[in-house]
Amino acid sequence: MNALEAAAEAAEATDAVTNLALKAFIESQLGVQTLPLPVVVPLTVLFVLISITGVFGNSMVCMVIARHPGMNTATNYYLFSLALSDITILVFGKYLAKFTLLEIYKVASQRDLANDLV
Repeated sequence: MNALEAAAEAAEATDAVTNLALKAFIESQLGVQTLPLPVVVPLTVLFVLISITGVFGNSMVCMVIARHPGMNTATNYYLFSLALSDITILVFGKYLAKFTLLEIYKVASQRDLANDLV
């Protein structure tokens, strides 16, 4: 083993220790970056059940108001618009929940991504 190979191995070992120390520091300051699987699975099931129930219930409200002429009042139009906005949040909010559950510290992960690209 020549001096160049030894220096390269020493540099790799130093980089590995520095990288490990940086990750340990970030975890000590911010906590674990992702939730453990036993937490993610029940939360995912809960969010899916809430979403299905919400979309179904709000769809029923919209259908009842739209199909019955006696329900065409200003209050019911307001409830109809609230039901539509609730459906929109339930359908498109899943993507927001994904980022909050699976990537808790988005800023830290973006910092790691930026460091990986450099």
